[in-house]
Amino acid sequence: MSVAQKAKKETIIKNLIKKLKKQGYKEFRAKTPDYPSPVDLNYNGSMKKFTPDVVGMLEDDHLDVYEIEQKIVEREIQDQIAKWILFSSYSKQNGGNFYIVLPEKIKDRVENLISRMMINAKIIDLESLS
Repeated sequence: MSVAQKAKKETIIKNLIKKLKKQGYKEFRAKTPDYPSPVDLNYNGSMKKFTPDVVGMLEDDHLDVYEIEQKIVEREIQDQIAKWILFSSYSKQNGGNFYIVLPEKIKDRVENLISRMMINAKIIDLESLS
């Protein structure tokens, strides 16, 4: 990830957290210097780890996972799907939901993928955070 992409992602994360605070979230873990880092997740027996962009917690120990996807890269699609399945499962185990934050231009493609792969995920339009 380039420096510009990383800076843009950090801005998106900050805007997302600002919105979530207004919705009553009390605690966050995020991939930014301002918050503790989320826990790395992996499949049993797998060396490959995935880290959510944001994990938000409500007072009732309800834990939601947020992943920011700015584009879909065909050669990485299997990893993206594996990551989404893992995040969806993790959030469900913790009484929460999994959200994918994305730009309008890839919304149809991602909705098609999560529907086809039966991934329990909700979509948040990236543009709604600005």
